[in-house]
Amino acid sequence: MKANGVAYLSTSGALAKIQAALEDKAPGARQGALSAITALCGVGASVEPYLVPLLPAVLNALADKVAPVRAAAVEAAEAVQGLLCPHSVAVVLPMLFEAMKAQKWQTNEGGCKILGALAENAPQQVGGGHDMLRLCVLCVVASAAVHIHGGCVCMHA
Repeated sequence: MKANGVAYLSTSGALAKIQAALEDKAPGARQGALSAITALCGVGASVEPYLVPLLPAVLNALADKVAPVRAAAVEAAEAVQGLLCPHSVAVVLPMLFEAMKAQKWQTNEGGCKILGALAENAPQQVGGGHDMLRLCVLCVVASAAVHIHGGCVCMHA
């Protein structure tokens, strides 16, 4: 990757293989894909545009039936969260809103945690600045997430 740059993730098919492994029935494949995402986050901010599309699968893996896969998903979610910059808010918010509507509380909580971190690091972008519509949508989705899971999940946002 050093020789070809981060775009090589896409052109080499590596991202497609990671995505396929995230959906694999074998827990080892899912865990390996999540570990690969965590490792790629160590490359730095340049990989953010390539890894953000994998965020929904990472959030879904937080509710995996296999404990090592869940643990790897927590690490991957935290690693991707650490990469997110204010410019990615518009792309990431719809993903987080979907996660916050999930029926699995772990996915819901993961979306809330990342939303909370984004709100802390990029309050203007998350709140929409003068765009009250975005703030209203944010409040409605967060309120629904609290309602879905009895008020205990979205305390992080």
